[in-house]
Amino acid sequence: MSTLSELTNFLEQAEPQQKIELLQQISTIELADEILEILLTVLTDQDKGVRNSITILLASSNDERIPAILVKYISSADIAARNLAGEILVMIGSPSVTPLLNYLNGNTCYDDQKFIIDLLGLIKDKSAEEPILEILRKTEDGNVKLSCLEALGNLKSEKAVDLAMKCYEEDELYKPTVNEALGKIGSQKALDFMIAKYPNEDELTKFAIIESLGLIGNVDTFFFLISELHTANGPLIWVLVNSIASLKDKLDLDVPYDEKVRYAILNTLYEAQPEFKKAAILLLKEFNDKEILTAALTTLGDDFELDEILRVKVLENKEHSLLGFSSLLKMDLKNAGNILGLLSEVIESIDEPISKILNGLQVRGLIDSLSSYLDHPDEEARRLTMNLLFKIDYKTAVLFADKMLSDDNLWNKIRLIDNLAEINDKIVNPLLQQLSKDNEVMVSKRAADLLDQKTSIYN
Repeated sequence: MSTLSELTNFLEQAEPQQKIELLQQISTIELADEILEILLTVLTDQDKGVRNSITILLASSNDERIPAILVKYISSADIAARNLAGEILVMIGSPSVTPLLNYLNGNTCYDDQKFIIDLLGLIKDKSAEEPILEILRKTEDGNVKLSCLEALGNLKSEKAVDLAMKCYEEDELYKPTVNEALGKIGSQKALDFMIAKYPNEDELTKFAIIESLGLIGNVDTFFFLISELHTANGPLIWVLVNSIASLKDKLDLDVPYDEKVRYAILNTLYEAQPEFKKAAILLLKEFNDKEILTAALTTLGDDFELDEILRVKVLENKEHSLLGFSSLLKMDLKNAGNILGLLSEVIESIDEPISKILNGLQVRGLIDSLSSYLDHPDEEARRLTMNLLFKIDYKTAVLFADKMLSDDNLWNKIRLIDNLAEINDKIVNPLLQQLSKDNEVMVSKRAADLLDQKTSIYN
């Protein structure tokens, strides 16, 4: 394709796969300016694979001409192309800053200004600091002002603190963004300002201030946030827990575990989103509070990262954790499989019999709680329950044989035979005899073979 018209025709008429193959083969450095500009028109292509290919090509290129061409798409009526150009400019990083600032200079469209400033904030190159400060000083558009505040926060611009504090007083709508920006900037002046404003603000603004204090607070801030637990309600409790946990880690401090902290942890575990629940669990030095253990484990399965935090905490405190499973399993659990899986992991990790950790009454309570799950609608939950009963006490497990034998899942019956195979006791023979008559050939043959082996041993 040696001419502009040939390339234009190709990009208009070719199949998506042909365009993708072209984009994978070329190097932008070798292309003339006119060819490069035409090539970038595929930013508006309807095919996602083509757009992904041009993204990879442009973002990985060291061609200094690319950002200067991409910025033209900021004013495009095609929102998808505009957003894709912005995404690539951010991926290119610092080389995009000068073309963006040049395009910003003299641009009177507020939408374009906001978009460019958003991109500069994401790139986080300090050379954009002064131009954004200048726009913040002069602009009369609220959305542009918010973008400036957010970008200057990302740039950690201490020069922006006074301007941000001024904006705080101008409009209620600016307060959350100002607080977030001040939290990212992190100066002492910013910290003092937020602490001073906190008592007289509404809950939404307090929420934003607490989030920022978790980023830049000091020891005094840490104890101030703990004291706020006395009067806080609802989501303010959750964000307080989150910021206290953040400062605890940052400053290596101990959280006093009193009733107000305990209530805050429980409230967060039962009511909050996963990000706050993670913080609540990380606040716990030990996992020996039965009610908190129950609250925490009811969240299993909601979030992978949270599950892993819980898993580590439970395994670090497995003896205490075991005590909580009995009452937990009596609840109407939406995450029974996750709970049973973790309990199985706990028991597997213990080197001694459960009876050495739990007393007789506690063991019976755990078995009683588990037994109801042999009727659970989920086959994996039934399988885990059966395995657990045999691990805890095979003689008691055999008492529930009727429920296990009536399980209509093939693999659960196979697993039952595997459990029986590990028991050197004639007590299992009647069960094997029943299984050897099962309608499933795989089950009946396996049970019959195992019964023959055990019979020959006992005889």
